[in-house]
Amino acid sequence: MKVKYCLDCGIKISRPSKRCKSCAAKWMHKIKILNFGGTKNPNYKKGLPNCIVCGKKLSDYRYKRCYNCDVLRRIKVKEGVFREKIRKKTLPEIQTELILKNLKLNFRYVGDGKEWVGGFNPDFINKRNKLIIEVFGNYWHNRTEAKKKDKGRVAAYLRNGYKLLIIWDYELKNIKKVIKKIIKLTRKE
Repeated sequence: MKVKYCLDCGIKISRPSKRCKSCAAKWMHKIKILNFGGTKNPNYKKGLPNCIVCGKKLSDYRYKRCYNCDVLRRIKVKEGVFREKIRKKTLPEIQTELILKNLKLNFRYVGDGKEWVGGFNPDFINKRNKLIIEVFGNYWHNRTEAKKKDKGRVAAYLRNGYKLLIIWDYELKNIKKVIKKIIKLTRKE
């Protein structure tokens, strides 16, 4: 069954609905007040409400946010759930992190969604020198869809002024070669 999330609070729901039980109850209460209209509606004399995020006038009493702000909120909720549950360090990323620590290079691991460059999330970043290291797994990054996405990823990093090094997981069997590649990247400064 496809996982669904509540539109208002973002928690996971299992029922075929758009909202969890508590948010649905609040929503129904608001609709009842609004449908009676007249003096029972608290906003009757005030006019239409404003968006709680950007302050733009709304077209209906039922909404708190304008369409654009609501879409952005939904994206943030989904990204947060994705980052919490799926994105963990892989073994090649851990090995690369150990190599970078032993070389005493100023790279931070940001592959869990802490940093975004051009719409993509790199694995390791050195912001001061504008360097990025990506660790690619052979299983995921050799697929045709992933290859297309990776071309866009590389272009986005270069467009934003970063130098990029891609380390494949099978290259980590020869650590000396990987160290040479990393040193070559850092000396290009």
